[in-house]
Amino acid sequence: MVETNATFSKNKVEPVNSGHLPESIYKLSLPHIENQTQVLEAALNQNKNDIYEAFAREPVAIGRGTEAELRSLADKMMKNTIREV
Repeated sequence: MVETNATFSKNKVEPVNSGHLPESIYKLSLPHIENQTQVLEAALNQNKNDIYEAFAREPVAIGRGTEAELRSLADKMMKNTIREV
């Protein structure tokens, strides 16, 4: 997850614990968490096939192109990310 509650002061940002994640939200978030975990592990192990698999399961990618088109898009995203880092 990218978003969190936090308090900001002059020299620091502190997260605010919002309590237990409701089961319904956990179930909704789990596929995304699993995909992001797979992408991280694939990047650390330099395994493009695992990145392609996770990318194809993202809700924004499902039904948006052929396997070859999604792989091409993932390659472009990785190339542009690496260039910016």
